[in-house]
Amino acid sequence: MIKVAKYTIILLTLSVGIVYNLGIQESKDFVLNAIAAPSSEQASNSKSSDNVNLQIAKTRSRLLDKNRRGIEGMWYELYQTLEQLTEHQNKQDDLPEFSWLSPLRETKQSNLKKIRSISERLLIEVNNPKVTALRQQYFELKSKISDDMAAARRAKEDSYLAPDEDQVYFWQSHKGDYQALEHKKEAAVKAHRLEQQKILSRCHDELLNLGVELSDQQVEQLFKLSSGDLMLNLFVTFAQLNLLGEYVTERMQQAQEDESYAYLAKRYYAVYVAIISLSLDIYTHTREKLTGEHLNRVDQLREKLMKVTLSTKKLIQSEQKNLKKSKRVLQRSSKKELIEADIAEAKRYITQLKSNLEVQTKALDGVLAYRKHILTQAEEIKRTTQRIARRYRIAENTYKTVTIGTSQFELMREGLRDLSNLQKIQVPAMVPLAGDRITNHLEIITQHLNGDETIDVSGELKR
Repeated sequence: MIKVAKYTIILLTLSVGIVYNLGIQESKDFVLNAIAAPSSEQASNSKSSDNVNLQIAKTRSRLLDKNRRGIEGMWYELYQTLEQLTEHQNKQDDLPEFSWLSPLRETKQSNLKKIRSISERLLIEVNNPKVTALRQQYFELKSKISDDMAAARRAKEDSYLAPDEDQVYFWQSHKGDYQALEHKKEAAVKAHRLEQQKILSRCHDELLNLGVELSDQQVEQLFKLSSGDLMLNLFVTFAQLNLLGEYVTERMQQAQEDESYAYLAKRYYAVYVAIISLSLDIYTHTREKLTGEHLNRVDQLREKLMKVTLSTKKLIQSEQKNLKKSKRVLQRSSKKELIEADIAEAKRYITQLKSNLEVQTKALDGVLAYRKHILTQAEEIKRTTQRIARRYRIAENTYKTVTIGTSQFELMREGLRDLSNLQKIQVPAMVPLAGDRITNHLEIITQHLNGDETIDVSGELKR
């Protein structure tokens, strides 16, 4: 039952994260707004949710204002890497499956490795450093608690064997020394646990600032459970990506009045596509964890419980047979006291086994309910993943559209620039031909060739 309760808490916290993320993704989606305006039918259907979306938008804006400095820093650190991720994804379909020139020429497989590498690095860098530091401090204190508790136990054991104070030399330790050490270590354990509670409280507040609404008990479970690290990272990464997406939306809206809007749009859409891609990866990873790892554990636990339950039922049947047999023997036996003792013992065993069976049955019901809950959550995640995948395709198409548009604009601008430069080309002016001078020279040379020796052509030949 303890394991079932722990798993249930994990899924409850997961549900909170999913609901949070669904709400964040629904409002002010600038990609969808940029693609198409809603029809009248869609508008009428969405009137009931306008107030909710407005409230979500206000919440997102407030959360961004709280975390603006950190999100701006994340933007300047990561936007180039986010653009690279989208560029690699954009060219994936155009790459060949295989190339004889590989690795000199990229293929789908090599490009996919780059995409995965960039995605993994981004998911690590998107994580909130404050939450990570708090978790690290918590486990450092946990290690100190373990060491101090072990030291207190050793001091207590040593105090039993240690001599009294009046029976030792001044350099030796006596009972009082070990007892004082024991009390000191116990006091240190209490101080460490108090500090742990403060860390949990600070982490709760930090998560709340990011928009992750968990109770103090749920935060504590995330720190204590073996799978809590994964869940906490998922919550924080979702929150950071949502805030970064809100920041990109804000920047995009501000850039609409800029002259270089087309180029800014290309950058922002590239980053937005990358953010959706990372969210899609997280959802896929979470569903795989649920349907694979967690569901596997639940099935193993269910099988163990079914075997134990079956064994308990067999034991009850066996003890009931022994009880009936002892009752029949009691009627004709002379040693009634021994038989009555056997009957009483059999009744106690049956009572204990029935109590065990009741606990096992309830545990089995809990496991079955939890298994159903996992499948429901997995199905919900699957539907959400499909919605995000649909949004990703639209955002990617928008990015490609903007990319083609900016490329065409650049090409046309280059063409216009070339035409403008061509018009500026001026051919040098031609010097008029002095025909009479050429004619005179030709006549003088011709007369000399005809035998007129009076003509001096020495000057003409020197020219």
